[in-house]
Amino acid sequence: MAEPLAVLIVEDSEDDVLLLLRALTNAGYELDHRVVDNEKDMREALSTGQFSIVISDYVIPGFGAQQALETLQASDQDLPFIVVSGAIGEDTAVEMMKAGAHDYLMKGNLARLEPAIARELEQAQLRAERRHDDEVLRNAEERYRVLLQDSSDMVQSVNSEGKVVFVNRSWLEALEYENHEVIGREIWDFIHPDWLDQCKAIFNQVMGKTTVTIADIHLLSKSGEPVVIEGRITPAQLDDGSIVTNAFATNVTARRRAQEELRRASTVDSSTGLPNRAQMELLLEEIHQQAVSERQPAAIIYLSLDYLGQLNEAFGFQASDELIKAIAGTLRNTVHEDAVVGRVSGNEFAIVHRGVDGEEALNEATRLVRAVRETRVQVGTDRINATCTAGVVSFPIPGSSTADLMIYAAAALERAKAAGRNLARLYDPAESDPDSSMAMLSVRSMILDALDEDRFVLYRQPIVDLVDRSIAHYELLVRLRTADGSIRPPFEFIPQAESLDLVQQIDRRVVDMAFAHWNFEAGLGREPNYAINVSGRSIGLDFAEYAIERAEGAGVPTERITFEITETAAVQEERQVEEMAGRLRAVGFKIAIDDFGSGTTSLSRVRDLEPDYLKLDGSLVKELATSAADRDFVSAIVPLVHDLGVKIIAEFVQDEETVEFLRGLD
Repeated sequence: MAEPLAVLIVEDSEDDVLLLLRALTNAGYELDHRVVDNEKDMREALSTGQFSIVISDYVIPGFGAQQALETLQASDQDLPFIVVSGAIGEDTAVEMMKAGAHDYLMKGNLARLEPAIARELEQAQLRAERRHDDEVLRNAEERYRVLLQDSSDMVQSVNSEGKVVFVNRSWLEALEYENHEVIGREIWDFIHPDWLDQCKAIFNQVMGKTTVTIADIHLLSKSGEPVVIEGRITPAQLDDGSIVTNAFATNVTARRRAQEELRRASTVDSSTGLPNRAQMELLLEEIHQQAVSERQPAAIIYLSLDYLGQLNEAFGFQASDELIKAIAGTLRNTVHEDAVVGRVSGNEFAIVHRGVDGEEALNEATRLVRAVRETRVQVGTDRINATCTAGVVSFPIPGSSTADLMIYAAAALERAKAAGRNLARLYDPAESDPDSSMAMLSVRSMILDALDEDRFVLYRQPIVDLVDRSIAHYELLVRLRTADGSIRPPFEFIPQAESLDLVQQIDRRVVDMAFAHWNFEAGLGREPNYAINVSGRSIGLDFAEYAIERAEGAGVPTERITFEITETAAVQEERQVEEMAGRLRAVGFKIAIDDFGSGTTSLSRVRDLEPDYLKLDGSLVKELATSAADRDFVSAIVPLVHDLGVKIIAEFVQDEETVEFLRGLD
């Protein structure tokens, strides 16, 4: 089968054209040809035709092979150019080859034409493939350059001398530089001094052709701010054999800052800026161990604000919040420099002091009680204050654990309250119940045994809709069945479980029992709504994830379950409550704030938490039939809560008159 060949012939002799065509046809080509003999026609032919090769006579009046080659080159087409001449000297042929011709033949030796064309067509194909490959490579390099330039990752290249040869836009934006301010400078100029030695060691390692993963390397922006990065640095060898280091890094500055804020939030009370309960317990453990090992005295002061509920009722939650913040500032500024003050609950503070004995700690506590009493905040035309009561424990106490110290401090606080409040009391083992420690150990054993032997039981308390008296849901209340079969109410073991760090296990056991009972009810064709109480010590994402995992495993619809969080926990563990509530709500669980009105939660806090239910504390409800003050308070609060889209549950409704009053507010 004949091979097609599109040929442009530059010739002024018809006879020579015929000879060429015959030779090409005899060589097996199916020809598509055009003949030109001047520059204009050749330019026009090249611009409109698709040729595979150009064959040109050397001498044409007014136009020859030299001009034809220049015309072809000007067209920017890479076509084989073969000179065919009747008389051409060797020197002339060499000059034509140097100028760009691919071969030359004598007209009397056209037998060489076919192999010459085949060879040059093959070489042209190879050149075309190389051009294509080069174009693909250039496009890829350009796309790569654009990708690097537009990448959200920070990219930099540094040569073997440590000088910057490339940085992308993200790098420049993060470090607040312009490109011309960076290129050519040493990379060390942009690294935080504290990380300089480490980065130089990494550079040397990469120059040894090793890829290195980096984490938390600190660069330095133009304004002097640290920029934290993580990623990898790889070596690359250039065509000249030199090595450059290419870094591909993520700017994690904001992430690290957020992590630090979260870490701080987990250890700091958001309202006062003081260490929270968890942090104070860790600090007490550390100081207690140090006091035991070094046989040096230390003390803990447990301080409780008096009658905070009355302040809430008289001046509102916001005023109480401001007073607590002011008192926190007073304590922080009054305690000795070796002491640490923290907020351990809504109205309680703890002060841990190294290097003081019992008498010195009692004197300090007395001074703090006085300082708190003298702290006042302006509320409208009034200046309000609060008194406080303090329990003091000096340690180490032989045979006592850190948990024991908290129990002793609470006991001393209760004795101070019993003595009239507004004073401090030092813990005296001789005054304490000699069986108290044994009693605590007994309760601990009782709780652990109940967990091991599945002796916790749930009671259901119906929550009734005031409109149609139907049961909206059940609140699940945990009880402990002792080994002899008697039932213990929660106040006989929950406070002790909190002190002994066992309440989290109880809360999780309640979740398991509640979900199992829901499935039992579902098997009978019922799908009840349950409310489960969560203790303050369980508040956090760990509990949320546990509940979600258990609900998925048990197949319990999350919209059927409400988790109740006490008002005290909502104040004390603000960040943890928000995180836990948000996580639970995201998968369909409902949230309730329990005991509202017993502490310092404001309506703005209720709005921020977005609960489904708000449960009025029983102290606000049980006297509604007889207390005008309680009726005024509840009448004011209910519409505001409803405006937030939150449903209200009233505890301790004991008579029909209270029912009718509450129904009138709905």
